[in-house]
Amino acid sequence: MKNFSSLIFVFLFSLFGCASKADVSSQGPDAGFEATEQGTPPPATPTLPKGGHVTLVLGGSGVASFATIGLLKKLNEEGVEIDLIVATGLPALFALANGFLKTVHDLEWFATRLSQRDLEKLGSSDFRKEIDPEDNLPTFILKSFPQKLLNQSRVPVVIAATNTDVGEADVYGSGEWKEPLLKTVSIPGLHRKFVADRGTAWVEGVQGLDVREAVRRGSQIIIAVSMHDDFIQSLNKAKGEKEDELFRRLYASQLRKTTTESLKLAGLSSSITLQKDPLDLSAKRAAILAGYREGSRIVKKLREPASPSTN
Repeated sequence: MKNFSSLIFVFLFSLFGCASKADVSSQGPDAGFEATEQGTPPPATPTLPKGGHVTLVLGGSGVASFATIGLLKKLNEEGVEIDLIVATGLPALFALANGFLKTVHDLEWFATRLSQRDLEKLGSSDFRKEIDPEDNLPTFILKSFPQKLLNQSRVPVVIAATNTDVGEADVYGSGEWKEPLLKTVSIPGLHRKFVADRGTAWVEGVQGLDVREAVRRGSQIIIAVSMHDDFIQSLNKAKGEKEDELFRRLYASQLRKTTTESLKLAGLSSSITLQKDPLDLSAKRAAILAGYREGSRIVKKLREPASPSTN
């Protein structure tokens, strides 16, 4: 286990060696609607008529990820059609549910019935155990999703997970969905590990959000929403052995940095924070409501008249 943790430790340090020295501050609910850097305006906010099409980029960990349901529910009510969802972390599970189940109401039913036991199995704390795509997926999820392939989703879903061999995101938009899902919710050294035969590991959220993948695919209207803040705060507060504590803080710092950088690339972006323990599933309803409110704010911004350009 120490050898494996050391591998990820070195990987994170290497990322810091290449990182920008720009200051990274905590994201608030409206952070994505403000200037990205001092004196630099954010990307132009697109004007979206009712029935417009968007790409949704999501990333999150823990109970705050349930905000995905409220966000999708509100966008659906407002007639905002989603062409693509690029998901990292637990929001990938809800992106799949949105595409595999018949309606947004089925999505909400699915999310509210996920139990603590389901999520513990999906993200087992026994990080010494190798992950089996069949064994580590809860029965409830397997029964809810009879589909075998990602491209069977009504709304196309791309799942991103960081490959520690190269320090870059692996993206999955076709093929089976089980292994990509387990890779993107895996946090080696913290909860559990997903390791291939060659020893390669995948990390859930080093990149936080994969807005670059949406840009690469030519998406015109990109909405990015991060649900990582509560998780990052919990990592910074966690106590334990000195090496583990340092690892968690390093991981949290890198996750905050890359998430902030990704949010700057989107036309509209925001962070959802509950100020709750990320493992407290009693906050599911609060998270769904927070996502619904964020959806309202996003739709309002999308439908504002475009500001006249200045030359």
